[in-house]
Amino acid sequence: MVDWRRTGHGCEIDHLAGESTGGPPSVLLQSCQIPHILGKSTSSPWSPQGLHKEGRLSVRYSRDAALGLSADGFAPFNRCKLTAWPLILINYNLPPEVRSHVNNILSLGIIPGKPVDSDLFLWPAVQELLHLSIGVRVFDVLDSLLFALRAFLILVFGDIPAMAMIMRMKGHNGFSPCRMCEIHGLRQPNSRVTAHYVPLDRSCHPDVRKDLNAIRSYNPNNLPMRTHEGLLAQTDKVQSSPTKSDADCLAREYGIKGTSLLSYLSSILFPLSFPYNFMHLIWENLVKNLVQHWTEEFKGLDDGTESYRLSETV
Repeated sequence: MVDWRRTGHGCEIDHLAGESTGGPPSVLLQSCQIPHILGKSTSSPWSPQGLHKEGRLSVRYSRDAALGLSADGFAPFNRCKLTAWPLILINYNLPPEVRSHVNNILSLGIIPGKPVDSDLFLWPAVQELLHLSIGVRVFDVLDSLLFALRAFLILVFGDIPAMAMIMRMKGHNGFSPCRMCEIHGLRQPNSRVTAHYVPLDRSCHPDVRKDLNAIRSYNPNNLPMRTHEGLLAQTDKVQSSPTKSDADCLAREYGIKGTSLLSYLSSILFPLSFPYNFMHLIWENLVKNLVQHWTEEFKGLDDGTESYRLSETV
């Protein structure tokens, strides 16, 4: 049985946030989550019908729990640039219409400020998840029996920068910017901008023309996809590089900076356990930019020779 007096203490990690507040050191206050999961499992009967199979894991037993981790920063105050990063677990055993309700989510903690190294803040949660993957002895008061409660993290989601940080990847502005495929980026010709963009047809780009071995065009239906084994092999090459210069060169080529702590969880599959977030990808960014473009408010662009500007009444 689990001794809550030993495992239920708070965890404080200081000097690890990237934003300077001018106040006391930033800390993560985190409580043990196993009691919360146990409370969910013993307060209502569990059944195979209540389990929604998602991600890599196929849960073997009706009492096993499938979890998702939400990690994303937000600005609590309109006039302040400081951010907070809540870490929230979603219980996928619950139906989709109720699993995100406040009384059903599991709060791991809040990081004040963007963390420099997210692994240090996730370590207490990973310890518990490793424990839960083996099983925790629980007494079911409804059926009057002891059973091994297991829980597995199968999905992690948030915006693109947050996922790059957790996966220890370079991110969307890098030479190898995509976490799902190995497409390479290009820099804007005759510009000092260091960010890369990823056109499918790049045959006219000056750098591509000069390189006989460069890929001229990518097929969107047949992109060079990343695999779990391939990504971890590339990570190992970066980590085992003899010099920092070699490591930096490989990190740029692969888009990988190091080993993510979540790679030690057998239920996580890189990169498929890190899907793109529809809300950030479509509703918050694409739709917003399209509306601004249709109303001639997007970066000073007009409708050119066409006529698709929406009137203010629309």
